[in-house]
Amino acid sequence: MQTRSACTTTCACCLALCASLWLSTPVLAAPCESAKRLPQHDDPVEVMAEARLYAQDGRYEDARAMYEWILKRFPADRDVRAALARTDAWSGCLDRAKRRYTALLREEPNDVEVRAGLADVQLWSGELEAARATIDAGLKLDSKAAELWRRRSVVMSRSADRGAAIAAAERAEALAPSDPEIRAIRDRLFLGQARLALRLDRFPRGYPDIRTVDLQTLQSLGRVEVGANAQVVDRYGGSESRAIVDELTTGSAFYQAPGGVGLGLSLGAGTPARAIPRFVSKLWFVAQLGARLSASLAYSLWQYRDGMSAHIIAPTLGYALTDTIQLEARAWLSYLVLPRPGTSANIDSVYALSLRTAWRSMARLLLGCSYTYGPQLDKAPTSQEFLRLESHIVTAFSDFLLNRHWGLQVLVAIEERRSEHVPFLPIFATELASYVRW
Repeated sequence: MQTRSACTTTCACCLALCASLWLSTPVLAAPCESAKRLPQHDDPVEVMAEARLYAQDGRYEDARAMYEWILKRFPADRDVRAALARTDAWSGCLDRAKRRYTALLREEPNDVEVRAGLADVQLWSGELEAARATIDAGLKLDSKAAELWRRRSVVMSRSADRGAAIAAAERAEALAPSDPEIRAIRDRLFLGQARLALRLDRFPRGYPDIRTVDLQTLQSLGRVEVGANAQVVDRYGGSESRAIVDELTTGSAFYQAPGGVGLGLSLGAGTPARAIPRFVSKLWFVAQLGARLSASLAYSLWQYRDGMSAHIIAPTLGYALTDTIQLEARAWLSYLVLPRPGTSANIDSVYALSLRTAWRSMARLLLGCSYTYGPQLDKAPTSQEFLRLESHIVTAFSDFLLNRHWGLQVLVAIEERRSEHVPFLPIFATELASYVRW
């Protein structure tokens, strides 16, 4: 009962965090009209300060009304026109912001702030090539504009050219070494990574615990990312008091095409494969549907020693509420082919889903939580764990970048598992991982 209470409490905390992140997020799709409001002062300088306060509080209609009041008196004021374009961009009125920035840039091509604002709007609209052209044109006029180099790094990163993204971020950092946003962008860029994770799944008395050692390496080669993964699973203890040790080795390749479309393939084999699949394969497709919306579709085939095979179809949707808050929803349907001697194969199916939110609270700290219903695809369950299994999993995780090259990840999960023969099986899991990047 204590584990059930802990699971419920953790789930409530997870939902509360998701709700608080949602409520604290600025509404990007605010109306584009101006509020019917008059300024509290007659001095344009004080009205400008009032408008900035409104904009900082997310009251974009009020801010727009103040800026327009000033423009009626000073229609050529570039600072006010730029502030109005920025307000349109923040409030989600991207087309109008684009027109305002373009008009200002036509009058003064050397205005770095305006050019950077136009590039931001183009990035938010998913126009990578247009943003790249805007930035490159500005760098030809001023090669020491750190803000343009920073945005070029973002463009190249989204275009899957990590080498160019790192070079641009390092150029921006050299020009503005104290800028925290530039440092944060450079910190998150890398060409390769090696990760070692240790996980322990604790079961109640009478059931075997599971220890997992997971070693993963990734390397970017232009638009292609190759990887290798070795996983050792040790099921020990329980009523039988004997260990079952299996190892699963997987290799993968992923190609990122221009336009935010990518295709990946992984193949693996397990030995001696008594508690994990004997062969695994996965084919997945990803697509960037907009500046903040992404989608993927994966098909996996798992084959076991007992003749069972699992066909898994998993669609995923991801949405970035802001640059620091992301949401992800995933569902998967598994078809199980169960051979029976002397009869035709029996086909059964299970489904599962998960919801995940992640929040980058600081430049080098990521916090998140997730809820999963059904078997975990990431941990290759046995054939028995697929069948008529009801599972609720609440997970909290963190990722802390110690410096540009070293990081730590911590994960805690509470699972409530039910089956035909076991009405309630609590499982507590912890995972600690360390990674190095280059």
